[in-house]
Amino acid sequence: MIPKRIQKAFDESILGFLSEACSLRAAFADSQADFENADTSLVSTIGFMCDQFKGSLIIHAQAKDVKSSHPMIAMGADVTDEDVFDWAGEMANQILGRLKNSILNLGVELKMSIPSVVQGSEIRVIAQNSGEKTTRYAATENDSFFSFTLTMACAQGFDIESIDKRELVEVTLAPTGDSFLF
Repeated sequence: MIPKRIQKAFDESILGFLSEACSLRAAFADSQADFENADTSLVSTIGFMCDQFKGSLIIHAQAKDVKSSHPMIAMGADVTDEDVFDWAGEMANQILGRLKNSILNLGVELKMSIPSVVQGSEIRVIAQNSGEKTTRYAATENDSFFSFTLTMACAQGFDIESIDKRELVEVTLAPTGDSFLF
């Protein structure tokens, strides 16, 4: 089972991203949308690791839903298929980045890979069998639907439940969305 603190941070990362980066109100849904009827689906994935565990974030959505979540749409700009493809990867990057920042105070410092995106029809996502996983389905106010899966496999001898028992450490972070130039 995913630790409660990481599950909470994951949920907040998803809803915060959809609200702040996409300007969409969203709520978690109880069941999976029917992706089989989609003309085109996108799956973006990004891996992560730390001393205690490794895993991945997988996002699955119809291409039209990824497009409708693109921030340029809210500004009235045209969004190309290439923009949508790139945005799918950026969604994974930003959500995992939010999660990474949220769990720093648990003494967990994630290292992230770069996102990968695949496109196709009738895509079925099957996450790893070993380890822990959680899937959250989010429906937005514009009738878009997203599936977010977080997988975690622990290092040998690591007790995943210990994360919920840890003392919080103080961490100073820049506000989410800030950029640093160097």
